[in-house]
Amino acid sequence: MKIEWLPVAEKNRASQLAYVAERNLWAAIDMGDAIEAAVERLVEHPHIGRLGRREGTRELVVVGTPYVIAYRIESETVVILRLLHGAQRWPRRL
Repeated sequence: MKIEWLPVAEKNRASQLAYVAERNLWAAIDMGDAIEAAVERLVEHPHIGRLGRREGTRELVVVGTPYVIAYRIESETVVILRLLHGAQRWPRRL
C-alpha cells in the first residue's frame, strides 16, 4: 500500500505539531514520531482502524496522543483525509 496525505490533512498535521511545539518541543517531536508510526502501520495493515464516523472512511487512534487519523482505502493507496483531535467537533465532510 502507498500512503497519500490530502493537503488538508497535511495542514492539520503541521498546525497540530506547531501548536504542541510552542509549548513543548520534545512532546511535538514524540507526537510526530507517533503519527508517523501509526501511518506506517497502515501500509501493511490498512484495515487496522475502526470503521469511521463518515461512510467509506476508517479511523486510527494515534497511540499516546489525543489524535485520530481519518482515512479511506482506495485500491492500493491509503488516503489520509484528516488528522483530528479526538475531542474536537468533527467536520461534516472529510
